[in-house]
Amino acid sequence: MHIICNHDANEGGIQVWSQIKVDALFTGYRIQSNADNEITIAINSEALLAALKSAASSSTSAYETEEVIVKLAKKNAQAVLTFEINGLTRVGRKVRVSHDVKIEVMRPTDVAKMNEPMCPEPDVIFLPALFHVPCFTDVMSLGAHPITAIAKIKDCC
Repeated sequence: MHIICNHDANEGGIQVWSQIKVDALFTGYRIQSNADNEITIAINSEALLAALKSAASSSTSAYETEEVIVKLAKKNAQAVLTFEINGLTRVGRKVRVSHDVKIEVMRPTDVAKMNEPMCPEPDVIFLPALFHVPCFTDVMSLGAHPITAIAKIKDCC
């Protein structure tokens, strides 16, 4: 699945292109289209966020989410993503919440005009072995400027 945040890109705005494995988000995923089983949609991020917040269980939620079903549908000639959220209240009653998020299904010709921005290769800094990191941070903390390090393990060394 490709996620593209494209806000006024033609006018110097920011573009974010990312990919995520479908199974990281969905179980029982099924897609069918005449365009090589690809569907590109434009969606308002605030409306999507509202539906996702409703689906997320938290300690302040009125219900515990058990299942979320997302469907592409058409309602009153408007394409929508329908979020069907099924859950249980604290007293054990079943609850069903539905959100329709308006979308625009993009034409393949419009999608073909979209180009991923060219980005330089990121600088890669190899940190010392994990057992040396405390020594490294002690030495670096003697400096006057704060240091921020973000690291993740991914096919390294």
